[in-house]
Amino acid sequence: MLTKATGQKLRDYLLDRLFRPLGIPDPEWLESDDGYNTAANGLSLTTSEMALFGRFLLQRGNWEGRQLVSASWIDRATRTQVPTRAAHSKPDYDLGYGYQFWTCRHGAYRCDGKDGQYVIVIPGLDAVVTINSTDEENAKAILWAVWDHILPQL
Repeated sequence: MLTKATGQKLRDYLLDRLFRPLGIPDPEWLESDDGYNTAANGLSLTTSEMALFGRFLLQRGNWEGRQLVSASWIDRATRTQVPTRAAHSKPDYDLGYGYQFWTCRHGAYRCDGKDGQYVIVIPGLDAVVTINSTDEENAKAILWAVWDHILPQL
């Protein structure tokens, strides 16, 4: 839809509107066989770039005095829009889903990547935690370790 409306691939649309202002000059983003960016996955960022994105979220869409995305949209996107009920014994997947963001314990929200990449935003503590694991079979344990070991240090 975005490509049809703008004439640009999602990645290209976001380059000057989001990525470059954040200091992410040329992110790699997978494309489907028909040439569209796979919006739900395939964006490759370094841990530092993930931290920049997390800070942008923490600042509710503001970057260096420039409002790149409305604060009200960030607020809506990071709140539960869809209730979830996971088959896990931990509440990190049972608190709901926003617009590509999971609602978390401790007033936090997060972006999940494949096999253990996380951008965790904790507004009440003015904190962002980024984790960039690869091929982690038990990615949920990484998230739980954040609550058990990193959160108390904040």
